[in-house]
Amino acid sequence: MGKHPEQLRPLLQGYLSGMGERPFLQGILAPLLDRFRVAWARGEVGPRHEQVLIEELNNIRWRVHTLLPPMEGAERVLLCTLPGDAHSLSLLLAALVFTVRGACTDLMAEGIPLVSIAAAATLLRVDSVVVSISSGDAGDPRRLQLLELQAILPPRCVLSLGGSGAGRLLPIPGVGWLPEVGAT
Repeated sequence: MGKHPEQLRPLLQGYLSGMGERPFLQGILAPLLDRFRVAWARGEVGPRHEQVLIEELNNIRWRVHTLLPPMEGAERVLLCTLPGDAHSLSLLLAALVFTVRGACTDLMAEGIPLVSIAAAATLLRVDSVVVSISSGDAGDPRRLQLLELQAILPPRCVLSLGGSGAGRLLPIPGVGWLPEVGAT
């Protein structure tokens, strides 16, 4: 991305058009997000770059959704972060992956209260709630929030975790774990 984040849009759109959805997600977006996380940790990119990337991932998500509408009887997935977590890059990538797989995805804004997540899961009649956990956000307070969320979700609703911090949490019985996109 360097000094010209505005060049990201035509570059990503070109790759998406030329490669197709699945190869684009695994071969371009997953490595791009990995590099972005490293650059963020080194202070080489900042909020302006993150905002451009978030906007473009949203645009790509809607384009993929238009090309690949949810299949009949598709899984309904609600994607969110926990209160206090304002990082949405992994969340957007997960939404893209579920969309490509044919799921019907609903994406909540970052940091929504747990009771609102549970209410949305009930109202939307989702099959699963996927919570993205960022790498710097995987401590005991997050585990307690997840236990609370699990307790208030509808009984038929599965709770799963994803994101770079999910694997660093102690396992929670009955909660699934989604590996990073592109991980082997």
